[in-house]
Formats: sequence, structure tokens, C-alpha cells
Amino acid sequence: MEGLPQKFRESCAVGDPHYNTFDGTYYDYQGTCPYIYSQTCRQPKNAANYTLKAKNKLYPYTKVSYISEIELEMHGIVIHVDESFNFYVNGILSYFPYSYPSASNPKITAEFRGGSVYIENSDYVQITFGRQHLCIRVPETDDFTGKGGLCGFAGDIDNTCANDIVSRQGDVLTNDKCSYGTDPVTLEKLSRFLDTWQTTDFQGFCKTCEKECIDGGTISPEIPSCTRTRTNTSVCRSSRPSRVSDRSVPARDSELR
Repeated sequence: MEGLPQKFRESCAVGDPHYNTFDGTYYDYQGTCPYIYSQTCRQPKNAANYTLKAKNKLYPYTKVSYISEIELEMHGIVIHVDESFNFYVNGILSYFPYSYPSASNPKITAEFRGGSVYIENSDYVQITFGRQHLCIRVPETDDFTGKGGLCGFAGDIDNTCANDIVSRQGDVLTNDKCSYGTDPVTLEKLSRFLDTWQTTDFQGFCKTCEKECIDGGTISPEIPSCTRTRTNTSVCRSSRPSRVSDRSVPARDSELR
């Protein structure tokens, strides 16, 4: 393809789980209902549109969770990957490596290597999903940048991290420090915004089952704070991505097909 993008922006969730947005805000969230991690929000229907969803699962005997499965909508198909790396396309079990609509002219490719799933489309949107981590990388092009261009847990790309926590209704939780604590009060406040991104449109999710999942606002009061005397709990111990001032990632030709 012509006109390869020179810079990318990345958002990741790791561990139990710690999230960083495209612009560099850091926060935690433990809810287990399916949610929209990132999607295009202001574009008319076109080939560049995507929706990335995720679902968390509680660690046994704890109140902290990890990302256990993902679902991706793009180019008219739905891809679902569970925590055993079973790979479904439009609900049908498929296999790696995968190309759509054909290997000779792919709009989407998917492969499993090094313990992670890599999905990439013809717009150079790349999703990486492995055990306890999920990343999405998008090119810094007009399709994806600008205030409100993207939305969901990963925020947008407007080079302002203070406004990254936005509800589905458009309400903004402003934080000039661009980092949120893990105390129950802060987590509950965050959850009031993040819980609005929940979705029931997710493979295998029972829409009518009682207690099928727990939202972030419900579980937040039960999570221990990371204080000086409680730094050995798993929620405090898990590594958080190192903070950088510029979330841009230069393109590497070897990564672009």
C-alpha cells in the first residue's frame, strides 16, 4: 500500500488490569461486564471504522480481574478470541493464520506467535492480545486523530491526557495529573464513567442471566487500597507501563504488510 503512516499511537491494558490511554492517562478498572475498549466515533461508515471490545474475569478468590477475551468488529466481520486463544470469525471456529477476504488480497490478517494473537487490517490498525495484556495501535492519520475521533476506555488522540476519561454520554472526568489512584473512592468515581461503555453484544454473553457479570462501580468498594502497608497485594504489585511524555510510536517497515 502507498502512503505508509510514519507514526502510531498505542493504548494498552496489562496485569490486573492497568490501562493507559492513547494520550497517556493511567487508571485501573476491575469490572467484569463486556465493554468497548476502543472504537471510531465520529467517522461516517467507511472502511476505517472498527470496534474493539473486551471482557475481564476475576482471578480466583480475589476482587481483581484480568482481560480474558476480546471481540473485534471491522470490515464487516466479527472476530472473537477467548483466553484459550480459540479464534472465531462471525461465530464460527477458525484457525491461524487467517486472512480476510483472501490471502492474496487481505483486508485483515491474524496470526498467533510468541504466545500472543496479532490482528492487523489494511488501515494499519493492529491489536495484540495475550495472557494478561491487550494493546491496540493505530496510525496518526485523520481517520483516528482529533478530539472525539476515537472513544471508549482507550480515549481519543488529541494530545491532551487530562480529558481521556469520557462517558458514553460525553461527560468528561478531568484530571490534570493524568493518573488515577487505586483507592476505592477513586475507582468508584472512575467506574461511573467507564461503566457506561458496557455492552451486551458480545459472543457467549448471556443477556438474560442473573449476575452474569459485575460492573466496576459494584466491585470498587471491595478492592484494597495501595498504601505503604499494603503494597504486596496483587493489585498493587502488578507492573504498570512506564510513563512517557510522547505516546507516538514510529513505524517500522518490518511490521507493516
